[in-house]
Amino acid sequence: MILEKIESDFSSMTVRSDATSWRAAVREITSLLMASREFRLRKLRVLVNRDCVDDIDPSIHASFRGNPLLEIGHFDERGGRGGDTDAGEICRRDDLVIVRSRVDGRKYRIEARGSGRCPGVVSSLAGILTCLLGFPGYMAFGARFCVYELLSNIVEYGMSGGEGGWITVTLDVRGETLTIRVRDPFREFNPVINKEFDLVRYLDSGMTRGLGLMMIQKMDHRMSYSRREGFNETIISRVSAGDSAMEREDAMSSFTVSGPQMKDGLVHRVVLSGELDAKGALVLEQAMSPLIGMKTVNVVLEFGSVTFVSSAGVGMLLGLVSSIRREGGEIVLREVSPEVRSVFSLLNLDDFFSLADAAGNRTHA
Repeated sequence: MILEKIESDFSSMTVRSDATSWRAAVREITSLLMASREFRLRKLRVLVNRDCVDDIDPSIHASFRGNPLLEIGHFDERGGRGGDTDAGEICRRDDLVIVRSRVDGRKYRIEARGSGRCPGVVSSLAGILTCLLGFPGYMAFGARFCVYELLSNIVEYGMSGGEGGWITVTLDVRGETLTIRVRDPFREFNPVINKEFDLVRYLDSGMTRGLGLMMIQKMDHRMSYSRREGFNETIISRVSAGDSAMEREDAMSSFTVSGPQMKDGLVHRVVLSGELDAKGALVLEQAMSPLIGMKTVNVVLEFGSVTFVSSAGVGMLLGLVSSIRREGGEIVLREVSPEVRSVFSLLNLDDFFSLADAAGNRTHA
């Protein structure tokens, strides 16, 4: 997908999908809806190829077209893609500029004035752009998390409480690797933490600085830092290992999802089985797409048969739970194994997820 325009007040956004089938387009739109929840958009306009193959159930069409947030339009491939020649500045404000490369449509640059508001806005944009660049929802959450933590440290420690100066965040794709570059003119600050970092001792100390940066490195991201000509530059890269090939059949994953099914007219029950790894995260994201954006929806994820959760799976769960809670709902993870709980504890998420035993009694990670 390609970002065509964002209104300066972030009330609406226009994107173009180059998907050749509606099945692929629905996956892209679902990921984008999850990634853009922070912006509280009033309108998301999606332009779909008029010749897109219609390979989905009519009820899904009805669901998407009935969504008050979405406006589905069309463009004609034969008549040109419309917008490519106008690439460049997508949004301009006094404190923010978003640019898409005229040469390479898979490269975006965000220029933001350093301020307390900067980390939240720019990180949300980074998550949206990651989705638009073709990566799945869990990677969009990871990109947002990384950019938020880096910019928060720049604002809090590099700027020392002052304001002024501009921070540049660039997102670039080469093959299946997403690279994020963060450049700032403030005082020297190296975010790369020693690999021998002792998480348990750190948590026991009651410190808060650096925990988010440690989590970035725990989530399989490669991070490097350099200081040149008065600028800090931090580079984070993540290889999707083929996960961005969203046309791939879900059956290739060892992870399965049954549901969601309504239980007692109140709760949506979803049964999970297998390894919630990168491929499994895609399967879960697709299965949960009908519930995204619904008001006050309550969900129970049955984890009794989940044998493994990777950082990619955790990223997917974080994005999913955040989206549901933002609309007044809740997700409960039931019968989570000790092994999976240990992963949550490693990332200091003990209090974030709502866990329950087989009887439905709330527990702690």
